[in-house]
Amino acid sequence: MRNENIIPLNLVNTSVGATSLPIQLFFLSVLSVQVVSTGNLAGRIEISVSNDSLNWAVSNAFPDMNLVVNGTAILNANTESAFAYIRFVFVRTGGTGNCKLIFNGKGG
Repeated sequence: MRNENIIPLNLVNTSVGATSLPIQLFFLSVLSVQVVSTGNLAGRIEISVSNDSLNWAVSNAFPDMNLVVNGTAILNANTESAFAYIRFVFVRTGGTGNCKLIFNGKGG
């Protein structure tokens, strides 16, 4: 069984937005995303998907994750991941602090 535990975003400078590198989802079917934010950071994480790693679309399978002030947000997606790649986009709307995104995927 394949098991991935990746930190695609670890942002100390959150004065601008950021986009993670793509993660190939080959054989991953159960996904979990944890976002930890510190300080008074305001914004959200958008999840984009692709089948070719070149053309990206916002996923209707995953909602945007709003950042929690000094807290943690978790998204569990117990779904078949038919797309080939996933990436995460940090959209800053204000405040200051750090943002860390932890991705976990399991599959056969």
